[in-house]
Amino acid sequence: PPEPFAGNTCFCGWILLPPRLAPGDFEQLQLDASKTIHFLAIYPLYREEMNLKLEKGVDTLIEGLEKHDVCEVLNLSRKNTAKRSFWPFR
Repeated sequence: PPEPFAGNTCFCGWILLPPRLAPGDFEQLQLDASKTIHFLAIYPLYREEMNLKLEKGVDTLIEGLEKHDVCEVLNLSRKNTAKRSFWPFR
């Protein structure tokens, strides 16, 4: 089972996605007709987010990350976008 990376966080996995904070044209660099460099960012994930991706697919995970404005900047106290709340509203 995934283990937290450190004692100060519950992040225990990663996903590579296009960077959200970079300018739109930064996602790829066309070197020539046959060579393109694609830039990706590393997003840390909670266990529940990894499980959501496995159960419902990457699109569902990405929707949740975008809904909560998760970006590539590391924020150790960011909301777990897949954790259910006991309150009727989120």
